[in-house]
Amino acid sequence: MYRKLKLFLLFIGLCFSIFGQVKISKIEFKSLNVYTLPQIETLIRIESNEIETKILVQQNSIMPDSINSLNKTLLIDTIYITKTQNFEKLTSSVIAITSTNLLSNLSYEGLQGCQTQIEYGNDFNSIIYKVWSPDKDTKARELDTYVALCKQITKLGKLNYKDIISPKL
Repeated sequence: MYRKLKLFLLFIGLCFSIFGQVKISKIEFKSLNVYTLPQIETLIRIESNEIETKILVQQNSIMPDSINSLNKTLLIDTIYITKTQNFEKLTSSVIAITSTNLLSNLSYEGLQGCQTQIEYGNDFNSIIYKVWSPDKDTKARELDTYVALCKQITKLGKLNYKDIISPKL
């Protein structure tokens, strides 16, 4: 059943990408880096309309207080306005990601690394890609397009991709 659902979502994603019937108005990048304590959680949300493109950047430090409790500290909380052309470039990069390449990564996981997520769509529908540690075996896992998009998004958010994905310990 789970596999059928994944294949159905893959089919829907391909249809939207191929036929371009959906107007993309938001692209969101999330990451949770568990290399270090405290863990670093990053969110970059880019929303566009005909007038402007807004970029929201938030970063939190997360430290476990006890078994069932987390202490979150806000590190960055800012909004930028950018050119709509930047959003259009991101949109074409999102569409270039093929779900079949990401499908082969479903079994890739680990205890230490970085969980990344890219979500795109509009207020009513969206598609989400989650990839564990995209910096590991990038070429072999066929994640070049995904990583390039992550780098574009973090650059627009005025953050360093390498610092988010694999921070210096």
